[in-house]
Amino acid sequence: MRQLEDDFCEYLGIKYAIATNSATSALHTALLSLGVGRGDSVEVPDVTFSATASSVYMANATPHLVDIDEYYTMKPCHGKYAIPVHLHGQPADLDNIRCEYIIEDCSQAIGAEYKGRKVGTIGDFGVFSFNVWKHISSGEGGMLVTNDDELARKARLIRNHGEVCSEVLGYNYRMPELCGAVLLPQFRNLHEQLERRREVADRLNEGLREAVGIPEVRDGCKHSYYTYAIKTNRRDELQQRLSNKGVYFGKGGYRPLHHIPFYQGWGVGEYPYADECYETVMFSDGIGHWTLEDADKIIEVIND
Repeated sequence: MRQLEDDFCEYLGIKYAIATNSATSALHTALLSLGVGRGDSVEVPDVTFSATASSVYMANATPHLVDIDEYYTMKPCHGKYAIPVHLHGQPADLDNIRCEYIIEDCSQAIGAEYKGRKVGTIGDFGVFSFNVWKHISSGEGGMLVTNDDELARKARLIRNHGEVCSEVLGYNYRMPELCGAVLLPQFRNLHEQLERRREVADRLNEGLREAVGIPEVRDGCKHSYYTYAIKTNRRDELQQRLSNKGVYFGKGGYRPLHHIPFYQGWGVGEYPYADECYETVMFSDGIGHWTLEDADKIIEVIND
């Protein structure tokens, strides 16, 4: 596990990497390390996996839901705390997240870059996931990264029951050593995997640009293509035609949080782009296994 942490620091060019048993526990640890608690509000995107918002609730704070932009990431916002999510592997618009403290949710975006810097290194904390579906996986697992000495010290205490000093209430958020051993060889091959995903995505983007809304990459950024998402008013038809050829695309992505009963009332106003995307987006996490020949087949089916 420590070797994985060291390799992560070197890869990101960051001072501290703290391995955890999930990205959810890493998010919770980050929030507690920043002192988030009762009475605090944290900006989170309306479209994300529920753990982004539930971790805020676990810290006794309140998520404030923010609509997404055309890149499926959180629109510009301001406040004290924010958790921008690099959804699908697309970097969020970090320059316009004008909050005092930022936790980057990089669960889907390992290897993505924002204006020349790897995601996870720009905010106060970065959080990564090694869930079974991610770029590299140990079944479950997470990584919390930071450049701040004091935040790293607090995070390590929280990860491990407060350790011996009991300065803070801690949890059993440690990554098992076996998970670290499983991740290490995958991590060392990450660059090749990312290059393959980008090559396939470039082929798809070139071939589908006139037929559907492709995942445009934000200026100055690098996408990591955790999933390949397209936007179309012919979603049901295309999904069925692709399925007939053995290619699976899911509908919608994540259900907007403002539609989920538990999270209702935590936002202000309307979420038009979140709602539109839920009705028109289709996505696949199969891009990690696709070849250029697979990409050509998808292009042919959609353009037919």
